[in-house]
Amino acid sequence: MSVSVIVPTFNEQDYIEDCIDSLLIGLKNFQEYEIIIVDGESNDDTVKIVNKFCKDNRKIKLVNNPKKTAPSALNLGLKFSKYEIIIRCDA
Repeated sequence: MSVSVIVPTFNEQDYIEDCIDSLLIGLKNFQEYEIIIVDGESNDDTVKIVNKFCKDNRKIKLVNNPKKTAPSALNLGLKFSKYEIIIRCDA
């Protein structure tokens, strides 16, 4: 089974690392997966933290969300997802 996980974020530096770690544990038995972090132009260290994960795991992607709203984040996540099964997760 293959799954895309979309995570809308904005200023989630205190939570995003635990969120991604938790997703990686939960997805370890999936044959194929991707985690799409859609960030609403955070002004804290959220993007910096996510970029560290992206360097270590090509299945984690960071997408910029200039509209900064959750609905636009979900639409962007859907646009960039490659699997039919979609899960939304909040940081």
